[in-house]
Amino acid sequence: MTAEGIPPEIQRVAGGGSWTTISGSVSSVISGGHIHGDVYMGAETDLLAAVPIPPKEVEDCCATFVDHPQFAEARAALEQHSAVALLGPPGCGRRTTGTVLLAGLGVVPDRVVLDAEDLGRQLEIAPSHGYLLDLDEDRDQLSPKAGVWISRLVTRLRAVNSCLVVRARDRSWGALSLSNDVLCVVHLTAPQASVVFRFHLAAMTSGPVSDVWAPREAISRHLAAASPPDGVRMAEIVAKTIDAQIPVDRQLDQVISEYTNWAEYLAKWFRDTTGPTHGYKRALLLAAAALEGAPASTVFAAADRLASIVELPREPGGPLAGPDASDLVGQIEAKLQDRGIRFPRPAFGTSVLDHVWSQRPQLHKDLREWLTGIPSSGDEDSGRAARALTELAIRQHDAGIVSAAARRWAGESASRRDFAVPELTRAALSEEIGRDVRRQLYDWATRTSAGEACHLAVAAVCSGPLARQYPQIALTRLRNLVVRPSPIVQESVFDSLVALAAEPVLFPSVLAEVFRWISESEPRRSAGLRAFLRLAAPDETGQIRLLSTAPERDHGPISELWHQVLRDKTADGVAESASALASRWLDAAARGQAPRELVTGVLAGSCRSSIDVGYMAGVAFAGVGPRHSDPARYDIATELVQRTWERDPILARHGQPPTGSSQPPANGDQPAGPGPVTRGPYD
Repeated sequence: MTAEGIPPEIQRVAGGGSWTTISGSVSSVISGGHIHGDVYMGAETDLLAAVPIPPKEVEDCCATFVDHPQFAEARAALEQHSAVALLGPPGCGRRTTGTVLLAGLGVVPDRVVLDAEDLGRQLEIAPSHGYLLDLDEDRDQLSPKAGVWISRLVTRLRAVNSCLVVRARDRSWGALSLSNDVLCVVHLTAPQASVVFRFHLAAMTSGPVSDVWAPREAISRHLAAASPPDGVRMAEIVAKTIDAQIPVDRQLDQVISEYTNWAEYLAKWFRDTTGPTHGYKRALLLAAAALEGAPASTVFAAADRLASIVELPREPGGPLAGPDASDLVGQIEAKLQDRGIRFPRPAFGTSVLDHVWSQRPQLHKDLREWLTGIPSSGDEDSGRAARALTELAIRQHDAGIVSAAARRWAGESASRRDFAVPELTRAALSEEIGRDVRRQLYDWATRTSAGEACHLAVAAVCSGPLARQYPQIALTRLRNLVVRPSPIVQESVFDSLVALAAEPVLFPSVLAEVFRWISESEPRRSAGLRAFLRLAAPDETGQIRLLSTAPERDHGPISELWHQVLRDKTADGVAESASALASRWLDAAARGQAPRELVTGVLAGSCRSSIDVGYMAGVAFAGVGPRHSDPARYDIATELVQRTWERDPILARHGQPPTGSSQPPANGDQPAGPGPVTRGPYD
């Protein structure tokens, strides 16, 4: 940085009690600069953040909770030892019980989901908080190393009057090598599905409605050997049936049929359509199930494709020789409504797909090929097939169905990648297969061999709803993606960070993640520097969203990030880009598009030494003409230099830097003389 363009008064730097005029490079004139101020970077930036459990979810858990014999034991353990482990198989109520336990203690409930990398990081904790730790995330967590992490966490939580509930499976708990002195273990037994049904239906409708439905013999019979989630599903079906205003005398039969996936009806229908002459009818049934609501032409085209995949003989003459569409639709117990094909029975389409999947395992390969190949564009009709495939994967607890399809969609074209992103997101957020899909996203992000198209899909997934529910999960995958060799992938990561940082609740996590990258070795450090430049860039309206989103406590960290990018000597072009961006911040402040004091305060806060003060002077006046040509921009540059002066105790001891006055000097170039120095809230 040279002194060219900087007013002579600003070129003076204190040295040994005298004024020195810079006539060349700042770095060659000033030596031994003193670093001072709070430095944000360090171990405290490498923290694992918990996610608040939404109040509505806590309320719902408390409203539908079914008390069980182990609840009192778990509550006593949590009250006495500040930590308890709830063990049991999926569906036994560990998550609900843990949430209710924390709510009963009156603490702020947070959820913690671990990645394999997170065991090297400390959880960010707060007093009077309760943390629900899910150890079902992946098998890499189940080791003595994870046990040590949990043990240390319990000690830290006790010191701040907070507590921990761990949710895990019986068969894997022993791998942690934790003693009862660290966590008291409570083995949960599942509540009866009929009781779960009663409580959930009362919450969805009302107590009197639940009292009418719960004693019915058909309900009790089907729930006698069912699991708690089955009780919840039965309650949802009853509530939906009541809302549909179906005649009372038909409600129970429809509820039971839907609950059993229309099993008896479908078994009979398939028996009655046996033989080669009925093959196309079955293909049409499956097409209508996968595309329910789509136009008839779309459904028939999908049926033709399925018939071709399974090499089904067709009647000579094809559609011209066969029955009319209305007759064919009627044969599959569906209806033509508004040019679309729909089933009159609720949830019948999903039942059809489940029936074929369970009863014809030899057809799995062809069904996956067919469902994956249906989506052809980003329209709603094609999206139905993609959604049907994901929902089938969720119901069948098979993450591989959606993972394989999404990878294929992502690799075929950008338009088909539009199917991969929402379906991966839907699957990753599901209770049934979410753990496995999130693990698949991690594997793709960490492997260059996954390919650019797959990496782009992962980056897009991590900028959406997944990040809002599992921010650390999303950021971990982005931090692995950013070191992939593809510049396009790196840019997609930066785009994702910008999208996440725009949400105030996610902003601190994004900022901490960027700090983490910068504190690491190359190439992640350079990626972190470029990521900050993207976050700090004004938007198309000239607004600096980084400042408008950041809470006041993050202004210091933003200043430190500015220090890193402005003084960087390793990454190509970063310092030059940072200087130009800082000038844009000052331009925005001069035009009134950004808070003047905040802009100058944050930029001044990046100074750590006399060297930085001189460097910032060059940044402030880069491209700035005489004061009379642009007084607002000239004045804000002068103000920034004043504030940088205050940051350096060596310079501050030797006097104030001169500033411009409100009136331009007679010669049009020189400030009128020293003015008052005010200390802003960010210095």
